[in-house]
Amino acid sequence: MGAEQRDPSIAVVGMAFRLPGADTPEDLWRVIRNGESRFTRFTRDDLEAAGVPEELYGREDFIGTSAILDDISGFDARHFGMTAREARLTDPQQRLFLECAQHALENAGYPDERDGRRIGVYASAGYHLYNMQSYLMNNVLPNEDIGDWLAGMQAMVGNFTDFNATRVAYRLGLTGPAINVQTACSSSLVGVQLAANSLLLDECDIALVGSGSIHVPQVLGYHYVKGSILSKTGRLRAFDASADGTVGGTGILAVVLKRLDRALADGDTVHGVIRGWGVCNDGSDKKTFAAPSESGQQKAVRRALDHAGVGADTIGYLETHGTGTLKGDPIELAGASAAYRQDTDRTGYCALGAIKANIGHLDVGAGLAGLVKTLLVLKHGVIPPIAGFSTPNPLLGLESSPFYVPDALRPWPETGTPRRAGVTSLGVGGTNVHIVLEEAPEPAPRTPGPPRRRTCSWSPRRAGRLSPTTLARCATTSADTPPCRWPTWSPPPPSAAPTAGTGSRSGAPPPSTWPKPWTTGWPAPRSHPRPQVTTHRHPTPPPGWCSSSPARGPCVPARRRRCTSGSPWSARCWTSARNTTATAPMNRYCRSWPPGTPTPLTAACPPRPRNLPSTPSSAPWSGSGRRRAYRRPR
Repeated sequence: MGAEQRDPSIAVVGMAFRLPGADTPEDLWRVIRNGESRFTRFTRDDLEAAGVPEELYGREDFIGTSAILDDISGFDARHFGMTAREARLTDPQQRLFLECAQHALENAGYPDERDGRRIGVYASAGYHLYNMQSYLMNNVLPNEDIGDWLAGMQAMVGNFTDFNATRVAYRLGLTGPAINVQTACSSSLVGVQLAANSLLLDECDIALVGSGSIHVPQVLGYHYVKGSILSKTGRLRAFDASADGTVGGTGILAVVLKRLDRALADGDTVHGVIRGWGVCNDGSDKKTFAAPSESGQQKAVRRALDHAGVGADTIGYLETHGTGTLKGDPIELAGASAAYRQDTDRTGYCALGAIKANIGHLDVGAGLAGLVKTLLVLKHGVIPPIAGFSTPNPLLGLESSPFYVPDALRPWPETGTPRRAGVTSLGVGGTNVHIVLEEAPEPAPRTPGPPRRRTCSWSPRRAGRLSPTTLARCATTSADTPPCRWPTWSPPPPSAAPTAGTGSRSGAPPPSTWPKPWTTGWPAPRSHPRPQVTTHRHPTPPPGWCSSSPARGPCVPARRRRCTSGSPWSARCWTSARNTTATAPMNRYCRSWPPGTPTPLTAACPPRPRNLPSTPSSAPWSGSGRRRAYRRPR
């Protein structure tokens, strides 16, 4: 670094997830804001259909409850270069995490063109909170012949946690560090801490942190044992007087991190800022191996505050580990209170949160789920209630602590300082981690600059496989800043137009000049008209659909790609002028040029990364189960 003083803060520039009852930030915020509990009580018919033996669910101590996803079987194997058998041998934790990782990079504005950036991967895989949940034991070994060496290797790579991060790096072409993080329940948040350090040490330019907690079969339960962490009633009530244990859940999460100074310089969308972090282990300062430690948790919180350089009196929200155990919650609160008391004597000013009360305990993904929730809380400036909370646990000692438990939605108090929050995650075995978050800074105004030259190319090979309906759908869901043109080739006459599904190359440049095409399509928002498809089998945009240049206003809708030098554009990347009619052919107002030719952009506005929505796969599922990888955005 020399004399250069760099900002040690880390920006969260992208996220994607699939959680019980929520596949998008909007869905998740609705669940959090309304204090919803997304747990499912399984009936006898549900358990029988899932193949659970009657001798298990017929016992009096069996609790058939969990927070589950609506579908875990869908996967576009061909898109990721996997065979159908390889996909069947792969644990859904890895399959869905691979999709989630790509969607997170898309959301960050780095879908395919990496520009030589080193992207690191820090991944965690679930360890099955309930007994008898194992994809390898329940699905692979009984149904697949893995006696030969190749099948055995595929089964090992697809089911062991050692290969989770490296497989994502291989399939997505990521060249930064690829590290698996397994510290039990705190794994994913420890991954955030490791990724942040890696960014500051310049080991990578972008870091992808994620976790997968998918337990097969999902429809299952557990036998309650007195003294265990699992709930006797099947209800997770964090910090409540009736709290009696935790309940499991399933989910996939991924976030994209970048140094804050670079994110702001590159024009990235910043969802929140990581100001500091702290991690430690309890050592032997606890009663048993699995027991929590007040002193250990205090150290993690204190280290994070010191690293962030902020006082505890500026923290307005604390997202806790909050497992809902009668004794564990008070120990966690005591550790946090001791850390806060080194800075302030104030009482009842910091709100508590526990996302486990909404979506269950995601084991390794618990910390990342808390991080995503806290980013939404900071963004909206509203303190949400804890789901299922009614009466405080008398062991908490809230009266003399800095904390209070919100029982209703309330605004974040104005203090004159940026909104700040803490996130805690604790792992069985004693690895504790705490993160200090701050609301995203106001984006810098974009001032016009000199026109830049960019090279954009469009893939006719992909267009040849798209139906007119898909082309029309793509036209309504993509735009870019600054405005672009149809590159590479002009639409052929009707007699030579590509036929959907045939891959006709009439009028297209030689295959050697084609860029790599995308293999997913986006659905069009219901609130905007679809374009008309002409006899040339090329759609035209609806009236008012335009690029997002300053002179023409924002695009409709804001589903955009990131335009960089040499980026592989697809058939969805179009723009139009506001005054064009819906019946005009695309080639009337779009100019084409030879592939690879630098083209001056028409708006003097610097380009910036664009966030993309989570996209459903366009190829059918090549394994068993329904054809769906992600639920379509609403």
